[in-house]
Parts: sequence; structure tokens; C-alpha cells
Amino acid sequence: MKRTRISVLLVIALLLQLYAPLTAGAADFTPNPQTEYAKRFIAACDGQTWFINEIERLLNAQQRTLDTITGAEDLVEIKSIGLKGQNITGHIPAAIGELSELRYLFLSDNHLSGDIPSALYTLPKLQNVDLGGNDYAGAIPSEFGTMPALKTLVLKDNQYTGTIPDTILSNTQIEVLNLMGNQLTGGFPAAVAGMSSLKYLNLSENAIGGTIPDLSALNNLISLSAWQCGLTGTIPETLYSLSGLQILDLSENKLEGEISAGIANLADLQYLALDTNPLRGVLPDAFTQTALTEIHLENTYLRGFVPATLKARHDAGAKVYLNNNYMTGAVLKDMPNNSGNFTDGAASEQHQLAGTRSTVTVSKDGTVNLYALLLNKSLTTGSTAKVLLRPDEYVVTFDDTKVQVTADSSGIYVKALTDIPLNTNFSITIQIKDNTGSEYSKVKLTLTTDVTSGGGGGIGGGGGGTTETPKAEHKLYINGFTDGMFHAERNITREQTAKMLIDALEKETAEPEQSSYTDVANNRWSYRWVEAASKEGYMVGYNGGVFKPEFAITRAEMATALSRIAAKEGLIMNGSTKTFSDVADGKWYSSYIRQAVQYGLISGYTDGTFRPEQYITRAETVTMINRMLGRNYETATELHSMACPFPDVSQSNWAYGNIMEAAITHKH
Repeated sequence: MKRTRISVLLVIALLLQLYAPLTAGAADFTPNPQTEYAKRFIAACDGQTWFINEIERLLNAQQRTLDTITGAEDLVEIKSIGLKGQNITGHIPAAIGELSELRYLFLSDNHLSGDIPSALYTLPKLQNVDLGGNDYAGAIPSEFGTMPALKTLVLKDNQYTGTIPDTILSNTQIEVLNLMGNQLTGGFPAAVAGMSSLKYLNLSENAIGGTIPDLSALNNLISLSAWQCGLTGTIPETLYSLSGLQILDLSENKLEGEISAGIANLADLQYLALDTNPLRGVLPDAFTQTALTEIHLENTYLRGFVPATLKARHDAGAKVYLNNNYMTGAVLKDMPNNSGNFTDGAASEQHQLAGTRSTVTVSKDGTVNLYALLLNKSLTTGSTAKVLLRPDEYVVTFDDTKVQVTADSSGIYVKALTDIPLNTNFSITIQIKDNTGSEYSKVKLTLTTDVTSGGGGGIGGGGGGTTETPKAEHKLYINGFTDGMFHAERNITREQTAKMLIDALEKETAEPEQSSYTDVANNRWSYRWVEAASKEGYMVGYNGGVFKPEFAITRAEMATALSRIAAKEGLIMNGSTKTFSDVADGKWYSSYIRQAVQYGLISGYTDGTFRPEQYITRAETVTMINRMLGRNYETATELHSMACPFPDVSQSNWAYGNIMEAAITHKH
């Protein structure tokens, strides 16, 4: 996330550094030890000039010099070392163990690395350690948790891996623990709930994953920051019992479920960030915290109306961010930071629920998935990249004497119960649940059992569903590479797929002035095909407004594109179903893969798997597209006497026929 986050930890660090003034970097001191102790101390400094210079500077402030110290008692006035951002390299030497009165050690934003001397962990009065922003790697030393006086431990922005040591998690005197910006894994440790003195916890920007444990025992907790941690599950109700919490930042995770009304129990809350999570449902009318000054709820799947208490926080001067959700209403219309919703009449960019076509042919013999025809269209740019809500988050209004409608995790299915002539103008309405009264939040589709243009049959004559008269000519839709080869087993990229699909379906391309994606410039070779595939609703981008054109496409992504095309072109599902052992319910692609099976477009592997995350090859791509189009090499007799245009594709190649079908314009 690009925004600047507030942090109580930053405030603490600034306060603590009052005890450890930063130096501008004194000239190197050349020791000339006059005592045995001074010689031993210099030797224990292990050639770390930065440390020698700092000790000399601190002794000079007492009108003394390192050369003449006679014992550790001469170092007792050194209580703080502060060298933040001084471009220090090397390591902390064992000599630090002689500083028995050291309380504060601030060495952040340098280039320190290597082993930390064991003597540091035994310093009896060292309370605050900040080694953030250095080059430490490997496991976090467990000895940190055994330090006798430690209260603040900051190891952020290093390269630590593994899990948080049990010794730290069982330490009941640590008040500040900041481990953000490392490479920690292993899940959010439940044992952190035993750190009874903890006030500030920051685990952000780690790949810890897992769910949030019960933290209700942390009665002293003031700040909890765990953004961009890969957290899953829901926000536990127990979290709302932390009445002293002032900062809660759980953004950029994978947290699901609804925001509970229990959030009102966080009476002291000042900063709330739950954005960029797949949170769903409506916001509770529970934002009663008068201290709230900043609220981030953008980039979620929240819908419905802005509650009165949240509006009151905005009116009281709080910054409220509600961009890019699925909300609506007059209150949201008049608030800032409201773009990307479904707010009728708002001046900012908004979206409208739409269909890829307004008239849909349905059947008494099978079902049509109306959900696959839906898309969210930007009223400003025309982009259709905004993903849909789940099928169960829509309300369908229909006449149950004429059609039967069922919904599940795969989609919204309609089947005709009687003949519905086109001239009757029979329609069905689909609306985002809880967005009552919003014209932007609903779409009306006309249903008929008559065959309409572009609907009711197979695409191009054949494929899944019923058939129609085949085309007289099959046009080529693939080209080889500049070396003249086809490279059948090479992975196909997302932009190459977009070109194949648009050309195969003979869709028009255009070159809008403004690109829908930040990583597809209007001078990129694939620009107009990517824009067309997006406009048609076949392919969409990722969070952050990117398309990732050069990324290899997966089997799940291809099945999704084919399902969207089949739905838009009016194929009728034959009703057959098939499950795959590696396609679990709840995945973003699960419903699309099931639909592709029902359209007769895919079948999976003989071992019962689909391998959704596996990349698809160029040969596999043309095979799947041909199946969708009903293009069959065996019946294309004109091709049988033609030579393959690609020298690297022999007749023995398993995909030879499909490559010929796609590479040569021919009569059929």
C-alpha cells in the first residue's frame, strides 16, 4: 500500500532517542591504549571503528579518553548509544558487554550484519534495542527473549526468516515488539497472547499467514499492526474486547467475513485500517469512537449503505476512505473518497452492474448461467476489470411461472418452464443485495426461448451446447514467432491469449486513448487486443489495476475465459457435472471450472485432477479454443492437403490438427 501509515512505534522511537542523541560522525579515533584494560577493551572491539569512535565520543563528553580507562567502572556513565542512519557496516563487537549501565541501543538504518555477541543479551539494564533497517538474516536469535531488562525490541526491515522464537513469545516484560518487514513465516503465533505487558505489536510485511488467534488477554495492548501478512479467516470477535486499542491495522490481507458490531467496544480507537481484504456484507452502525481520526475501508467487497455513525465520524473531521467497494446511497455520494462504488449520481468514477448482452436465450432443456453474463462496468472509462461479488450476494426478481432460478456457489442458473416469445419482453432483474434503490446496482435482462442473434447455439457452429449452421470459412487466428516456429510446448502469456481469443472470435479491436491497465501502455503491441478482451469481459486484470501481460496464463485462468465466452455467446449447458480432486470449493476459479465442464469445454486429466495452477501451453490453448469454436481438423478436408506453416510442428505432434485449424484460413 502506498499510503503513509501512522505508528505509535515511531513516536516511541523519537522519544527514546532523546536519551541517545545522533552523531554526525566524528573523525576516526586512533587508539593508543595506556592500560591493560584499555588494551583488552580495544581488542574486544574487533576492529569495529564505528564502535570505537562512539565510545571515545561518549567518554570525551565526560572529559575522559578510551586510552586511559582502567576498568568497566570507567564506562558506567555510558547509558545510551544512538547511531541511527550513519551508514555503519560491520557488526556489534563483544566489547559492548562491558557497558553494564547501557539502557538504550539505537543502531537502526545501517548495514550491520553477522552474529550478535552473546554479551549483549546479558547486559543487566538494557531495556530498548532497535536494530531495524540493517542486514541481519537467518533466524531471530532466541537470546533476545532472555534479556533481563528488555522492554522494547525493534528488528524491523531486516531479512530474518523462520518463526518468532518461543523465548520472545513467553517474555512477559516486553512492551514493544516490532518485527515488520522481514520474511517470517509459521502463522500468527497464539503464544503472543501470553506477552502480558505488550503494548505495541507490529508483524506487518511478513509472510506469516494463518489466522488471528485469541488476543483478549493482552489487556495493555495499544497498537496492533499486522498488514500484508497473508492472514486468512475472519476477524475474531475476541479482538474487539481490547478496549484500550488505539491503532488497529489489518489491511492488505485475505481476511473474510463481516465487520462485527463489536467494533464499537474499541472505545479508544484512533486509527482503523481493514482495507484491501475480501471483507463482505454491510457495515455495522457501530463506529461510535469519538477519537477516530482515520478510517480505511477501501478495496473490499463491502456493500450496502454508509451507516450513520461512520458518517458522523466523517462530519467530525475524520478521514474516511471507502473507495472501490460495492456500496451505494445518498450519504456516500456526498462523501470524499467514494470512487469505485455503485453510488448513483456521484461525481467520481462509479460502476454499474451490467450484462454482456441484454437479451438472453434460455431453454426448457437446460440451464443458462446468468451470473457468467454479469460484469461491473466503469461509467467513466468503460473498464470491466472490477470483479463480481459472489452469486449469493445478489437478489434475483423473476416470474416463477415462466422460469426456474437456482443459485449456488457457481452461479445464478435459469431454466425456462414454458415458451417465452421474444415479443413478450419478459425480463428478470438481478441486484446487489442490500443496495436497494440503486439503479447502478441492478441489471435487467430480457429472456426468451427464441433463438436470438449471437445466442442459443454453439460458437461458430459446434462446441458445447446445441449447434447451428457452421461458418463457410475458418479464419486463422494464430501466427508463429519471428523465427518461423510455433513453439507448441511453450507457455502462452496472458497478452498472447487475449490476441488469440479476440482474433478467433473475430471481435473488433479498438485503441482507446486511456489504457485500462497501468502495465499495458497504448504503444504496446498487445494493447488493442488486451483492451478488447477486457471490454468483452473475457479477461480481467488484478488488484492494483494491472493486467500482467507477460505472465504465463494458468489452466484456471483459461477455463475462466472460456466460460465467460461461452456464457456471453449463448451456449446452453448440457447439465453434466464433474468434480476434480484439486479444485476445492471457495477458490476464485472453482465456479468457472465447473461451468466449463458443463459447457463441454474441458474434461481434466485421467487421474481426476484439473491442475488449475499449472501453466498452459500454446498447443493446449489452440486445442481448447477449437473445441469451443467447434473447429474440427478431421472434417476440414481442405487442410489435409496443405503443408503446416511451422517447421517445428510435425504430423506426429499430438496437436498437429488443432494447430493447422488455427493457423490457416480455410473453407469448412
